[in-house]
Amino acid sequence: MAFDPEKLLNKEFSTVQQTYVAKDCMLYALGVGMGIDPLDEQSLRFVYEENLKVLPSQSVMMAHPGFWAKEEDTGLDWVKELHAGQEIIMHKPFPSEGTVEAKIRITSVTDKGARIGALIVSDRVVRDVATGEDICTLVTTILARGDGGFGGERKATPKTDIIPKSKPDMICDLPTLPQQALIYRLTGDFNPLLCLT
Repeated sequence: MAFDPEKLLNKEFSTVQQTYVAKDCMLYALGVGMGIDPLDEQSLRFVYEENLKVLPSQSVMMAHPGFWAKEEDTGLDWVKELHAGQEIIMHKPFPSEGTVEAKIRITSVTDKGARIGALIVSDRVVRDVATGEDICTLVTTILARGDGGFGGERKATPKTDIIPKSKPDMICDLPTLPQQALIYRLTGDFNPLLCLT
């Protein structure tokens, strides 16, 4: 099936619901490097059940739709896709357990030319099922390198924030454990590239 940007913009995705517990939050935190120093009280807040806090970045894994670009009806050449951007807009902190739901929506498809590809932007609002409150909004940008050249208005790429010339306020330098990718993928991101790099 050929790539059709209009069809992708109108694609109806299913609502995904996920129930998670404190153990899932702790496993995610371990997978991104928390707990390397078991005496670090700041890290322990994310890997120990008493007064457990949830890392905001875990939101990208919550009620995740899976690798939807691989679905045949998208017409995308998924092998040539790159995750080009991720924005997390937190509305409130994640509780350490609960049930959430979300539904992906494609918000824009921009042709960047046959050589570059297409920029596909989607959003996903993650809601707490018990309260009905929005927890966060996730905006994801994909560069579909094999799907450009379809025509249409070529929009300018949004300008990114200017990198400050001053020294950073703080530096956090954490080592990466050899088995960290194997732990991280247990949180639900089974991308084989995580283990092959």
